[in-house]
Amino acid sequence: MLSSDLVRATETARIALGDALAARMHVDPRLRERSCGAWERREIGELERSGDMMRLREFDGRPPGGESLRDVALRALAALSPFDDGTHTAVVCHGALMRAVIGAIDGVAITEIGLWKPDNCEVVIRSLPIGRPAAIASSLE
Repeated sequence: MLSSDLVRATETARIALGDALAARMHVDPRLRERSCGAWERREIGELERSGDMMRLREFDGRPPGGESLRDVALRALAALSPFDDGTHTAVVCHGALMRAVIGAIDGVAITEIGLWKPDNCEVVIRSLPIGRPAAIASSLE
């Protein structure tokens, strides 16, 4: 199992794995939530009123000092590439990362990727042939 290094993800992964298997969990900071830079901790309502939420929903929209969804997808796919060996891998991560990576995996138009919002603790399953994560990353660069 892979997990973001943020506490809410590692705790969820530990609960899912149980104490006996938690030691085998691979924690990677590249699976962290999107950095919103100067917009961190702003309320969603305020982002909506200001129009900044539209920028966050754009695949290449980048808040000042933060990351775009494309940036997030590329760093997450880099974290997943060492595990691209045909085995089952569970990843415990965050909403924007799921939005960016699942959208790219599913071939969602970049104009639509930012519109899907996974539910809290939603399980999303995808089966990828070996080499597909690298091919997706290449197509995003």
